[in-house]
Amino acid sequence: MIGVSGIWNFGVMLTIPAVNVLLLFATGVKSHPLLIAAAIGLAVCLVVGVVSGLVLWKEHLAQALGRAADSVASWILRPFGKGPVTSLEPALVDIRAQTIDAARTCWLRLTWTSIANQLAVFLVFVLSKRFTGTPASRTAPPSPTTWSAAR
Repeated sequence: MIGVSGIWNFGVMLTIPAVNVLLLFATGVKSHPLLIAAAIGLAVCLVVGVVSGLVLWKEHLAQALGRAADSVASWILRPFGKGPVTSLEPALVDIRAQTIDAARTCWLRLTWTSIANQLAVFLVFVLSKRFTGTPASRTAPPSPTTWSAAR
């Protein structure tokens, strides 16, 4: 469950920044660098989501991805005289089974606790800035006029 929770939390961490930038655009903030960052973030989220979905959908896809990871790891370790890697395929198939089981029973709790975790980290960051004497004006994001002037 710890591994599944970590994977779920990673998915939330990848998604939140891209959603935040899109919300900024919805409020009228226009910035070319932010648009590029949002596009890259969304592309990463989509690729990770599609690959994860395919692995969870069919076991033979998890096996194929695991074999590919074994081959890549073996190729990278070969110049160092290390033996072939054969542990990633069964590990990925096992993680797949555990993830499916945990997602069936507690997907809602996993999602909300992952979001709460990220919000707690943000709150600790803001409070630590306040308690160290950093004024609010130093931690606030730049105004939209500053963004447009920077372009």
